[in-house]
Amino acid sequence: MNTQTTTATKRASNAAKSRKVSNSKAAASRRTANEPQPISEVLPEAVEEIKQTRTARQEAARQRRAELKATSNLLKNAVKTGQIPPSEDGTINGLLRAMYAQQGHTELKTFDEWKQAGYIVRKGQKAILLWGKPRKADREKQAATEAAPTAESTEAKGVAAAGKDEQDEFFPVCYVFSNLQVHPITDKAQA
Repeated sequence: MNTQTTTATKRASNAAKSRKVSNSKAAASRRTANEPQPISEVLPEAVEEIKQTRTARQEAARQRRAELKATSNLLKNAVKTGQIPPSEDGTINGLLRAMYAQQGHTELKTFDEWKQAGYIVRKGQKAILLWGKPRKADREKQAATEAAPTAESTEAKGVAAAGKDEQDEFFPVCYVFSNLQVHPITDKAQA
């Protein structure tokens, strides 16, 4: 086989590929607005959109957790230096509640607790953050990793013991709303 035949074969192959691509684009443009897209076209776009949404939510949650940690650390340091008195119950949440009470947020409840009390959260209100109770499953996971130490977990324990920053990771963030953010439910349609 000579080089001219090989070159001609390659050109024909490339032209056929080009026609296939242009034909699929033409078919997509011929589709009417009412005709659904084939699943092969929709699926990759939908999967990518879901991934982007998930990572955006996860990043927002990480940011809220970091803000709550920073506020908690500031309050801890203020108590240590004597700038503010310790909370009545001796917890970080007690300090956070006192800080929110100074801003007028005297009664804090979750969304469901307000709903049970006959109130609804006003549209557009952002939740106030407190630390939740540590989850039992998280404690069991931590105990399981501590029971079987590896080189990585031993190193991580050293970092946690030095900074005690990872200790907060087992406390979930609790989203609550205050008395300033709710109004009574006037009819059952709002519930």
